Amino acid sequence: MAELGVTYRLILLFFCIVNIYFFGLYNASELKGNPIKIIIMFGLAEVLGILFGDQVIQIIAKGNSKVAMLSALLIITLTSSCIKILDLSEGTLLVLFLVEIFFIGNAYNCVFTV
Repeated sequence: MAELGVTYRLILLFFCIVNIYFFGLYNASELKGNPIKIIIMFGLAEVLGILFGDQVIQIIAKGNSKVAMLSALLIITLTSSCIKILDLSEGTLLVLFLVEIFFIGNAYNCVFTV
């Protein structure tokens, strides 16, 4: 019975991460410029978030992946809110977008360590 609860939680976390990916893609619509470059930067930031996610977990949460997941989701929410609410320059939008996607990749990495 306990295995069913773990499976359910993993499926729920997976669907949350998928929704966050669409959240990031929605914010990509705010960026101006070549869509191919934006997609390449999206992929690069995501892969870096996955690769360095373990180091970020160690720095932010001292190895506690649940705290790291909540921290990543908080940073994603803050950067997304800044992108949507504030009137920022194109360079600042790009940096916030890359930070958001980095932490989306980090949250994806945390799903497997929770």
